[in-house]
Amino acid sequence: MSADRGEGHGPYLVDLDSNALRRLARGNLGPTHWSPDGQRLSWSNGQPQITAIDAPPGSWGVEHHDGLDGFWAGEFSPDGSTIIVRSPEWTLHTLDTRTWALSAPIASGSDAAWLDQDTWLVADQGELVRVTVSTGERGAAVDLAPWRVSDQPALAVRDGEVLVGVRRIGSAQILVADFPGAR
Repeated sequence: MSADRGEGHGPYLVDLDSNALRRLARGNLGPTHWSPDGQRLSWSNGQPQITAIDAPPGSWGVEHHDGLDGFWAGEFSPDGSTIIVRSPEWTLHTLDTRTWALSAPIASGSDAAWLDQDTWLVADQGELVRVTVSTGERGAAVDLAPWRVSDQPALAVRDGEVLVGVRRIGSAQILVADFPGAR
């Protein structure tokens, strides 16, 4: 077991063979997302945090960015060049992973997942909506009636399916829906 065990909450890597823990940073760990190449990790602790493991090999460096207080980090784009981020006002943006430039608002919603390099699936006001990232154009995605997307849907897209939390008045459920065109 690692000496890190018991040093407090925060993100850790766990070696499944030895059960050793390696602390990456201090603080809370919200939803986490690996970059497509497996070299970066995004998570939220009141602001997006990007952790890189590329130099030197095996080391981690946490980068905090001014002006992003209250933003929440989402998943990396398929090519790893941007991250979906949500503002405190529930607007969705992209954050460039090289320059840390924040885009203008692209859509509103509680969560988003990449369908391809220029398309998001967005949970907004109880519905799933396709959004073209480059233009902000919106279109209907999936008719879930009589269900509505929950307030914290935790979207996950895989092989043409979308995993999303849905609700009916007084209940919560998990739904897997076929979604043609998803990665």
